[in-house]
Amino acid sequence: MTFVRLAAATLLLAGCAAQAQAQTQAPAPTAAQAVSHKAEVEPGQDAQLGIFGGLNPDCTPVPVPDIRIVKPPTKGTVIIRAGRTTVPASAARCAGVDVPVQALFFRGEPKFAGPDVVTVEVGSGPRIQTHIIDVVAKR
Repeated sequence: MTFVRLAAATLLLAGCAAQAQAQTQAPAPTAAQAVSHKAEVEPGQDAQLGIFGGLNPDCTPVPVPDIRIVKPPTKGTVIIRAGRTTVPASAARCAGVDVPVQALFFRGEPKFAGPDVVTVEVGSGPRIQTHIIDVVAKR
């Protein structure tokens, strides 16, 4: 089974579309390992932090991974939305496959400018990956 983190392909969520680029990753590391991300956001606006879904070797979708908030932000809110995306035609394999996903968003407080951190766990059972996301709200 291959997990896919779709970092930015067309995502359809409750009537909104976002652009994304697919990146295939090796199987998720153990919970002791973490992946770090950085995101710049506008105060008071929703900012996409990640899109998580997966494909089997035969390009059939795996169940949507669970997202658990381990450490919420101190100056904003984390939003998790279910949606779907399509693997772009430029992908080496599985191009055009529709993938169910979970998308992670951050909404900072309206007057907040500065750093914040969000930590989430993605996956289930023995296949859980920790994501530490450094968020910087710019004015």
